[in-house]
Amino acid sequence: MHTEDLGDQIFRTDDGGLFVEGVAAADLAREFGTPLFVISETQLRSNAREFIAAMSAAWPGDLQPMYAIKSNYTLAVRRILFQEGYGGDCFGIGELRASLMAGAIPQTLAVNGSNKTQEVIDAAVAAGVRIHMDDVDELDMIRDAVQRVGRKALIGIRVRADGREFENVGSEYAGGTSIRRLMETSRWGLTVEQGIDVGSRALAVPDEVTFAGLHQHLGRHIGTTDLVALAVPGYVRFSAALRDALDGWTPTWMDFGGGITRGRDPFARRHHPGWPAVTERRAPSIEQYASAFSEAMQQQLGVYDLPLPRVEFELGRYLIASAVTMLSTVGSVKRSEYTWVNCDTSVYQLGLDLMPFHAFAVSPGQLDAERGAERVRLHGPSCIDDLIAEDLDLPRPRRGDLLAIHDVGAYSDSEASCANAVPRPASVLVNGTEAQLVKRRETHGEIFARDLIPTRLHASVPAQQPVLA
Repeated sequence: MHTEDLGDQIFRTDDGGLFVEGVAAADLAREFGTPLFVISETQLRSNAREFIAAMSAAWPGDLQPMYAIKSNYTLAVRRILFQEGYGGDCFGIGELRASLMAGAIPQTLAVNGSNKTQEVIDAAVAAGVRIHMDDVDELDMIRDAVQRVGRKALIGIRVRADGREFENVGSEYAGGTSIRRLMETSRWGLTVEQGIDVGSRALAVPDEVTFAGLHQHLGRHIGTTDLVALAVPGYVRFSAALRDALDGWTPTWMDFGGGITRGRDPFARRHHPGWPAVTERRAPSIEQYASAFSEAMQQQLGVYDLPLPRVEFELGRYLIASAVTMLSTVGSVKRSEYTWVNCDTSVYQLGLDLMPFHAFAVSPGQLDAERGAERVRLHGPSCIDDLIAEDLDLPRPRRGDLLAIHDVGAYSDSEASCANAVPRPASVLVNGTEAQLVKRRETHGEIFARDLIPTRLHASVPAQQPVLA
């Protein structure tokens, strides 16, 4: 059967059916129900390998790719990326435990965060996971952990670079606000003065800690290669200042955080005209990102006569966004001033309640040439507006139709809530013609499982029961 390749392991057959790899979307919906996160293992592995290949070709030094597990907590995803050579960013004890549960190598993980507890510091030291310090008092907490655990700690510091190169660059995340201004008001990282203080104290206790690296993270402020190229100078200036103040100390690694995107890039897409099509591609290629980074990095290291460090990138949306499709079933279709199409997927399951400026491409699970196109507004089942897509052209919808919402892998499942007591979706992993459940659907019982009603309330009833009309 002839198929049209829509990209990212999404295919359309000549009879109009939609496939994820070799499995029909309609079959997935029948077997596992909707709403349903469908993960393409082939696409996930392809994304992972493309980054390593591009950055390894452009960067002459060592590379350690990292996975930002905050973008998607599915343990099968974490396991696959461990197999592909990815370490990971762990923000807090929960993400550290999840990464270790999925088999990640401790020495390739890093614990980040501005309010680390003694619990996560103890766990990191005990497991041999490095810690990126984000406050001046963390060194004392780490040394206490070393004494209790009996194991030397590997540490770095999170950098608060000056960001002057971003003075006139507006953030898509923050409505055009200067990225430099956002860096200045952010709580993350240590100043140069604080870094020198903590670094000197760490170097004074070499039997307890090895101070060897730096970390920074900007996030996905802009969808161009300037994100990585303009981040380099301030970071390297910070490293040079430490070198000059700490008797020639230089970092073994420099972690550049995340923010790199790919493909359709739904981030802030609503700021642009038209609704995205499944065939749209607007992000730079990973080769362009890698080239821009390597050129800027080598140039700046040369200016300050610094050696090549091992570079690390904490990738989230680049790896997982395009590898996941949400399948959803149409319910009520109401036609009046507009055509309102209600489906069983909510903005609360797609991260749109937090990022309403995202725009996900949507395609029908089955094309029907006999139905004319209709412009619709797509809504979810919650009591808010729950607007998933607007000005969306679909074959004239009707109850029971299947829809595919694309690029939902990043910050959807991990930030999903159960608003209006709607259970969170299941996830399946597709590999070729096979599909396996990797996260079961939440139940109503699980939503309320943490609730307790005191016994005295069971014994208390109103003196007079209300009468219902």
